Amino acid sequence: MSSEHESEESNLQIFFMMFLAMLIFYTIIGLFMEHKKPPIGHETGVIVVVGMLISFYIQRVKPEAVDLLEFNNVIFFQVCLPLIIFASGYNMKRKKFFDNIKNITKFGLVATILTFIIYSSLTVLLFRHVPLFKYNPNAKEGEDPYTQWSMNAAEIMLICSILCSSDIIAAVTIIKYEDQPKLFSIILGEGLANDAVAIILYQTMNSFAFEDAEFKPETTPFLIMGDFCK
Repeated sequence: MSSEHESEESNLQIFFMMFLAMLIFYTIIGLFMEHKKPPIGHETGVIVVVGMLISFYIQRVKPEAVDLLEFNNVIFFQVCLPLIIFASGYNMKRKKFFDNIKNITKFGLVATILTFIIYSSLTVLLFRHVPLFKYNPNAKEGEDPYTQWSMNAAEIMLICSILCSSDIIAAVTIIKYEDQPKLFSIILGEGLANDAVAIILYQTMNSFAFEDAEFKPETTPFLIMGDFCK
């Protein structure tokens, strides 16, 4: 039993060392590509390829550590994603970021929250006034394969908190900083702010979605806002 525990600790240490090494590599490759300006490619693509190679190596050489690579949303949202956003923020032109902080705040913070509110409101109204059905492929012969589908408000807002996030990789790859520094800085800053707001919204709604408390329109939105600000 002791040897198994020691083996798990050893595998966990290997996992975190690999993660730290990949984070350092991601930051370095970002700085290198920012300086050299390659005609094609992005640091995200490089790190994806490296991750695939490392995963292949672990599967072949150390298969007992494969379980550590299982997706864990807590580790992803609390550890991995904030550090990735930090690396992106570290590599950006900070002077231009603060020069355009008003536009970045409007698009990254205010627009993200408005998008979340609009998505959530429309979806809640849709479920309340339009009957929706889902198909069951395992239905037996003679049974109706379509059953009515319903979601409560907290579950809807949890999904909408993910849908209100945006991806800026294609945009910042096409737009060059030297040609349009203001536009590039606004898009990059908006993307980073949008990611941060979407993460906080998801964590906030995740705590409400799995509680048995009833969603009350007159109080629950204020509780959500308070938790978000905290």
